Amino acid sequence: ARQFAGIAPPVAELLARPEVHEALTGAARRGLGAVPAAPLVGQSLRLLVAKGFIAKAADWLLDQGERALSRHGDLIREQVSKNTSAWMPKWLDKRLADRVLTSLRNAIDEMRKPGHPLRGSLELRAEALATKLIEDPAMAKEGDRIKSDLLANPVIAAYLDPMWRSVEERLKAGDSEDSLVRTGIEQVLSGTARLLADDPAIAATLNAWTRSAIARLIAPNRDTIGAFIGDVVSGWDDETLVSKIELQIGKDLQYIRINGTIVGGLVGLLIFAASRVVEHFHLLELSVK
Repeated sequence: ARQFAGIAPPVAELLARPEVHEALTGAARRGLGAVPAAPLVGQSLRLLVAKGFIAKAADWLLDQGERALSRHGDLIREQVSKNTSAWMPKWLDKRLADRVLTSLRNAIDEMRKPGHPLRGSLELRAEALATKLIEDPAMAKEGDRIKSDLLANPVIAAYLDPMWRSVEERLKAGDSEDSLVRTGIEQVLSGTARLLADDPAIAATLNAWTRSAIARLIAPNRDTIGAFIGDVVSGWDDETLVSKIELQIGKDLQYIRINGTIVGGLVGLLIFAASRVVEHFHLLELSVK
């Protein structure tokens, strides 16, 4: 994270140059303009439905409704009292308002159950809307019109420019210990590590992708890679080659040298002893003759 964050300040200085800033802003606008808005929103909505966010949004709305009933109970009683007949006694108005509040709370509790028809209907409507956004040409055309209006709106441009400047300022302070850039990089790296460690499916996907990348990129070029390595090694002189071998083998090379010295010395000693024995027998044979 420290290494990545250290790159941020020079990147910020480059981005702060007017010509670079204008070029990136124009490229961003063209990129956003080329993205079909309606299908993108539809795919996002479909993903929200699949991940259960629509159900969570429904739970949040129910929580807000229950809190609103608790906060505004007196106002509801007052409105019920205003809309009843003048001859109805106040205590009956209060009981009627309490029955209304109780019925609303019971309805909210019922809608919290996973199998409630309203919850299923909400997800079905969201899925239908997502399909329409993705497949309906009229919706795609309307989405692109709204997107173009937003990108051309000076209010949006006035909002994006300060936000861009804020990003530049954060990048300039990226190499400090408490910078948001460095903290964000640390969180991304740590989160990725935990995800790979805890989710075997994701780890298996990454392994499969790596094997596929090796098969596509390295395997077809193995002859070229081998020839390149051979050319590099053949260009080394003896000193470089020995240093590379020592670097790779390390302590094992010292053991090889020691063993070679010992074995060589013992073999030399045996040869010397054998030659002395042969010479002794030869002298003995001559003396006998």
